[in-house]
Amino acid sequence: FPAPDISLISGWADPQKTQPISILIEYMPNPFNQDSVRLIKRTGGFFVSTNNFRLQPNAVDYSANHSTYLRLQRAETILQVDPSHQGIKTLLSDQYYGETELSICR
Repeated sequence: FPAPDISLISGWADPQKTQPISILIEYMPNPFNQDSVRLIKRTGGFFVSTNNFRLQPNAVDYSANHSTYLRLQRAETILQVDPSHQGIKTLLSDQYYGETELSICR
């Protein structure tokens, strides 16, 4: 891959489909003293993926793109309060910072 990328894979960990699994794979070329590929695996609860590179340290500088940090924090706050379909709808329509690049829904 020539650029950073994120993949979220979800399905079942067993043939009987009783154990849900979600896997997040994040790739960062030329990493800063860490592996270029990172992985998170969840087998319970909810898993949300965004295009915010938080796993790779120093991937996005706050001063260069602070809106990514504001949107991610806002999304986490919304989903921690309501981790349901309604919470997702709230997140996708959120304009806390108005019709600007700082809001989740622009």
